[in-house]
Amino acid sequence: MAVDVKISASKIPAQREERLFHILLNHVREHNYSFALWRLPNTQTKNLIISFTSTPPSNITLEELPEGFIFHPFDNQKQSHFLKADLSFSFLNGSLTKPRTPTEISSQNWLQEVVSKTVAERAKPNFTKKNNADNSVDRDKFEQLVQTSIQQIEAGTFEKIVPSRSKTINLPDSFDVIEAF
Repeated sequence: MAVDVKISASKIPAQREERLFHILLNHVREHNYSFALWRLPNTQTKNLIISFTSTPPSNITLEELPEGFIFHPFDNQKQSHFLKADLSFSFLNGSLTKPRTPTEISSQNWLQEVVSKTVAERAKPNFTKKNNADNSVDRDKFEQLVQTSIQQIEAGTFEKIVPSRSKTINLPDSFDVIEAF
């Protein structure tokens, strides 16, 4: 399948990484889309995907999923959520990188249109605060999870398990997710 490359990163008017993140995250907020923003360990490349829908994967193996990001709780009774990468961007050294995949190519075509329509400086993305139930795991339950994980690895069920905990904190209204990242 041939891919028609219509754009390179240089065709997007010169914009600072922070400005492009603000444009993208404002779009996410305005349209109530989901997103994932991450950087792999020991790398400087920042990856951002935007998903128009969040869907639980239905009995599909990880290798069969399209480009995207999956959130899977350690409690198998809870549902996973998969964010399909409808838009995908990578940034390195403060700039948008050259697109490497068909999704990144179409994403940069889309971004070129959005940037050309964005005349005024937009405010920093402002996400509404939600009063979610505290999902933190207490220390005893976490230590039990670690012990169960070790047993499962020793039994050969898993090769690797990465348990984690969460902590709910209140952020000031002036908090900027891009600046913090």
